Amino acid sequence: DDEDEDDVTLRHVVVEREESESYGAEITKPDDPNIRPIISKVLPHGAFRKNGQLFPGDIIYKVNGIDTLTMTHSEIVDVMKSVNKISLDVVSDDLFVPECEEYIEGYFSSFYTASVEKGPGGYGISLESKPNGFPFIREVFDRCSARNELGEYHRILRINGILTFDLEHADLINIVTKFSKAEFLMGVPIPVSSCKEVVIPKSSQALGLSLSFSTHPKQWQIPTIERIADGSPSAQTILREGDRIWSVNGSKMQGMKEIDALPLIERSRELINFLVFENASELRDFDVKEISLHEVELHSTQQGFGLQIASYENLQGQPLHQIVNILDTCKIVHGTLNCGDIIESVDGIAVAHIPHNQLMRFLMQ
Repeated sequence: DDEDEDDVTLRHVVVEREESESYGAEITKPDDPNIRPIISKVLPHGAFRKNGQLFPGDIIYKVNGIDTLTMTHSEIVDVMKSVNKISLDVVSDDLFVPECEEYIEGYFSSFYTASVEKGPGGYGISLESKPNGFPFIREVFDRCSARNELGEYHRILRINGILTFDLEHADLINIVTKFSKAEFLMGVPIPVSSCKEVVIPKSSQALGLSLSFSTHPKQWQIPTIERIADGSPSAQTILREGDRIWSVNGSKMQGMKEIDALPLIERSRELINFLVFENASELRDFDVKEISLHEVELHSTQQGFGLQIASYENLQGQPLHQIVNILDTCKIVHGTLNCGDIIESVDGIAVAHIPHNQLMRFLMQ
């Protein structure tokens, strides 16, 4: 069904999903109350793709009848997570250009830092968050002070020392806007298109490959060629020890368990088609940073401790509690606090790996 609003014709789309199914879409909403959210990506498997009526670039005017100008990005996401049937009123944006390149998450060709100063119109960049991943730069505008340094789709790993992995978009924007100058630690992602293709005819002779699975987070883990036997079919190709296998006969290996990955290769018939990449750096727990513990004594006021704390999982799946903002009401009696500091203990009790709501209850006591 179509309806008119603000001189545009809206498409009314109802999407249903199974209990175990996701909607399969990425939604972006800039930090501007006058700009509506858009569907930035429709994933291959999910209710949006099955529905067939929603596309990247669609501007969302209403979610379950609620005007999206009155909703934050996190509120929209929360609504979608809470129901298995949702109605959207959308209009297509013909000027929208979706991300056309696929990148290998968790692996980087290089790292760099960039200092960005805030101008009258902000930092001059457009950011996009990624669930279970690092946010990236969608677009760099001419007014950006570091426009010759920052690259589009490069991943933001830290902002002024604050870890950005799996941060909600609202938290990310709050962190960026509170500083007049920001130091970005960036990672250059590896495009899938840069992988080299290797085809090996299947024969009775063993492939001669020994694979290893690193301790990288499970969802990003990719098997590495540890050894290539001399005289084997693999030794006659451009495969090299240290290459990481992205896919086998079109099946992605990322996140696949060893018990599933090896039979996939062994079951291949006639030809085995590998996509591999090399010279990649894993980012273990965000970056190499010296860890030093220091003690800080705070006094509580009627407004609390004056800290804003974001909790999430690190790359190893462990909860972390990070200070993302220190308010003027924070009363520090002894020691120093910085944005990006990780809370390890409170009154001598370890809190590093407890849930966020449990930490909040503990602090309010």
